[in-house]
Amino acid sequence: TFRCAGGLPVSAVIARRFPPDPLSSAEDGAFLGELTSGVTATATFAVSAGASALPETYDSSVEVRYDEPDGDTRFTDGLPVGVPVSESDGGPPLVPIGAGVMIILVGGAYVLIRRQ
Repeated sequence: TFRCAGGLPVSAVIARRFPPDPLSSAEDGAFLGELTSGVTATATFAVSAGASALPETYDSSVEVRYDEPDGDTRFTDGLPVGVPVSESDGGPPLVPIGAGVMIILVGGAYVLIRRQ
């Protein structure tokens, strides 16, 4: 969840995650649109683990892009996030939903800090 903490609205907000090999994702980002002060938006990322993935935590990152009212485009620094991979239960190996939530929360916290 991302929250606009500044006094001015931001637009064209896009959250992007960069999963390392052997993790992958069919989508390269989540469009969140415009956020006004105090408004929150949630981005959901589906990340899957390839057959060579081991049950461990992989380093990943999230970046948020947004346009300020004066037209300047800003990017957050890459936010490091650990993405845990667990043992397969016979189906395709998937990263737990909690990893996606963790990425979103870290990204949202960074936006809050950056906008203040």
